[in-house]
Amino acid sequence: MKGKEELVPKLENPEYLNSWGLYDDSLYDFTVQEVRRLSTEDDGPWAVVNLSIAGHAPHGFPSQTCLDRQGEFDGQNILYSVECSAWLARDLIERLDEEGLLDNTLVVLLSDHLTMRVSVWDQLTALDRDNTLIMLGDNLPPGRIIRDATMLDVFPTILEAMGLSLNDHRAGLGASLLSDKPTLVEVHGLNVLNERLREETALQHRLWEGLSPQRRTTEESSNEKNSTAQTVETPADQAVEVEIMR
Repeated sequence: MKGKEELVPKLENPEYLNSWGLYDDSLYDFTVQEVRRLSTEDDGPWAVVNLSIAGHAPHGFPSQTCLDRQGEFDGQNILYSVECSAWLARDLIERLDEEGLLDNTLVVLLSDHLTMRVSVWDQLTALDRDNTLIMLGDNLPPGRIIRDATMLDVFPTILEAMGLSLNDHRAGLGASLLSDKPTLVEVHGLNVLNERLREETALQHRLWEGLSPQRRTTEESSNEKNSTAQTVETPADQAVEVEIMR
């Protein structure tokens, strides 16, 4: 994982920062460099994940690269920031594609939650609001999937888009949207699902705080293989290289 402390020293202008960290144009330059490195040094599988903050409420953090694109959104900070964010994301994908770095690669553009209150809140709440999941890949035909789903279903959907086989097309609490398996919200409705998740405080802590699994020793793994007792595999046992940039 590479955060502000690791990336700021590599900036041409160390003062080009916002209160959250790097601007998206800087972040995407580092992303291209990292994808180039991994494409050369690692046969994979690997993943590069970055966290964009350009369109974050309440005002956004538009990059200097977008100054010439303000246009009709002059004076409307959040709309300009969102437009800037979308343009930079498209530019990143085009840069990688032009260099041939997207062969046999899945690109995922994903929101983590709906926006909080912003200056155009009344306009937003008058419309249907959805989280964003866009996937681009050689084996994914163009199309649009319209289903009742939640962020829980993103995990298995991405796994199947990568070509992995899942038992019953499910992983965690989600169902792959590339299958016909019903999602929890399709079965129970959003209100019931939210009520159940709020009741399970232990699950909330696990989902929010995350896990830091430790890779088991060879001796521990060998002893468990020779045992008839049920065991739980730690994700670190099968971990591949993952780069998280923000």
